[in-house]
Amino acid sequence: MKNIREPLVAGTFYPDNENELLIMLENQSLKVTNSFVNPNILGIISPHAGYVFSLKTAMEGFATLKNKKFKHVIIIAPSHHYNNFKFSVGNFDFYKTPLGLVKVNSEFVSSLLEFPGIIFYPNAHLSEHSIEVQLPILQYYFPEVDIIPIILGEQTLRNSKELSEILEKVFKDVWDETVIVVSSDLSHYHDFEKAKKMDNLLMGYVSNLDAKNLNESVLDNKTEACGIGGIFTLLELAGKINYDKILHLRYSNSGETYGDFNKVVGYLSSVIYK
Repeated sequence: MKNIREPLVAGTFYPDNENELLIMLENQSLKVTNSFVNPNILGIISPHAGYVFSLKTAMEGFATLKNKKFKHVIIIAPSHHYNNFKFSVGNFDFYKTPLGLVKVNSEFVSSLLEFPGIIFYPNAHLSEHSIEVQLPILQYYFPEVDIIPIILGEQTLRNSKELSEILEKVFKDVWDETVIVVSSDLSHYHDFEKAKKMDNLLMGYVSNLDAKNLNESVLDNKTEACGIGGIFTLLELAGKINYDKILHLRYSNSGETYGDFNKVVGYLSSVIYK
């Protein structure tokens, strides 16, 4: 019997009807504005809010991946409900969405599970939306790829350095056919101007591949991101394997859609390449 991770937020974060979902994705794909063409991509940062809020921003990042031929997608996402572990890899056969099944690469998952600190914590995956919301966009553009889903519990720079070292070892021979998707929203529930200030500061550190000062700014509450561990991991890994360019494709926040500028959530789409 196949071990399938069933959708959790279909019908709330995005449509649970296949046709409605495809129409939404198609309409938004026609509105992508960036003209990025470099195929030497390591990964993207992508928001994970409800599509009405963040799809426009997320699609900008995924659209850049059309210029790279790849087979595998490492999705690094935060746990919003559990933090009593370091790293949990989704040891399922498939993830399911209204668009069908996404295959999990069992070989890479097995390799990751050999490292201390990496476990399969089912509850963290079954209760979490931050991987799931990336999948319909991935299926829309790249239906043949497989995924390696990783959820971070305790998000620290130290843990992210450890994870970057593990990923460097496991994927050292396949970076040309692998992409990383870091699932993260930025600042949460500040007013519009404060959110922009905090998020611009974060984007500056990311642009400079400066995980150290980004970490200090997070600890000082000057910046924040719910998927900060994934961002740290991507920056650390980029430095190790010589991906040194970052382009911020689109920044937005929920106030622009929802109309409430007193408590907004920030969304960022960025691409890391060489």
